[in-house]
Amino acid sequence: MSSDGLLPIELMQSISRLRDVAYVDVISLAFNLADYLQTSEWEYEYFWSERKWTPVKAIYLTCRYLGIIDYPLALVYHHVHGLTPKQCQILFTIAGCSALTAATFGEILMFLRVYILSGCTRFMAWYLTIHFSSLMLVIFSFAMLYLKSLSFSKSPAPEYISCYMESSDRSRLGVMYAMVLLHQLGVLSLSFWFGLKNFRSRRNGPLIQILYRDGTIYVLLVTVVAVSNMVVVFTGPVEYQTLFLTAQRAIHSTMATRIVLKMREMARRDILNRTRVQDGIMSSNPDMDFATVGEDSSVSAPWFTRRQHEFIEAGGPSILSRHVITVGTDSTEGARDIELDRWKPL
Repeated sequence: MSSDGLLPIELMQSISRLRDVAYVDVISLAFNLADYLQTSEWEYEYFWSERKWTPVKAIYLTCRYLGIIDYPLALVYHHVHGLTPKQCQILFTIAGCSALTAATFGEILMFLRVYILSGCTRFMAWYLTIHFSSLMLVIFSFAMLYLKSLSFSKSPAPEYISCYMESSDRSRLGVMYAMVLLHQLGVLSLSFWFGLKNFRSRRNGPLIQILYRDGTIYVLLVTVVAVSNMVVVFTGPVEYQTLFLTAQRAIHSTMATRIVLKMREMARRDILNRTRVQDGIMSSNPDMDFATVGEDSSVSAPWFTRRQHEFIEAGGPSILSRHVITVGTDSTEGARDIELDRWKPL
């Protein structure tokens, strides 16, 4: 669609649609900021207070803070006047790659969730690695093809539109969204399967609530956004082709990082509760910050296996049998060192 052939009414409609895209970007940024303010206390306790860098910590922080790059660039793309077509293309490409990278790191965290639900078996480790790698290869390939197909021209209304995308191959973007949807359906199916298989007898336990029920809701939200993206790309106006791009990025990063924070919350509670049992100072129903334990839950029953602890804390079997974890609790209980090898797995 060329700017030279636009009628005034078509131009005004195009301006209105591009403003809608800009509004969604601002809403996505506000959503991320609100989530950060709500969870910053737990983030400091479970990540920043630890000096040691682990795979999970690196992935979490990348997923959490990569928006420092793409959100400001998106705001410049939509609101700074006087940009040349080349500058617009560079801004869009960098912001798009940053958003896609953040979503990818979020998917790594969601795959970690599925792996923990599965019981951390070697077979699932290989399967999830192959699944993730092959799917991300396809998604990134079509994303790069889409970015190469973009063509920007001088804005037909510089006072209203900063950047004007003259043409693009929307089919490639649609395929990318379709692969994301396929991936989400796969993750959702695996979550249902492992939840029913491994945690049927613990329906009200904290582990099933965090990894199964909460995590499934998060995956459903991302799936809904992926479907919305596909519908808009294939049936909506050309200006709406990236309408929910930042929204999907925001939900990906927010929900994935929340899952990790919840898992670490419960893992630390598990360590503390086991120590109380061993030391003969067991207390009843400790307060939960993220999830409420069901009535049939017992602090004497372990919530996580040792291998699950390893992946929650370090993202891999780097916590050896004699490794000591410093458990941070609230200010009234202080902290203590706990050895994981004192406990038998479930």
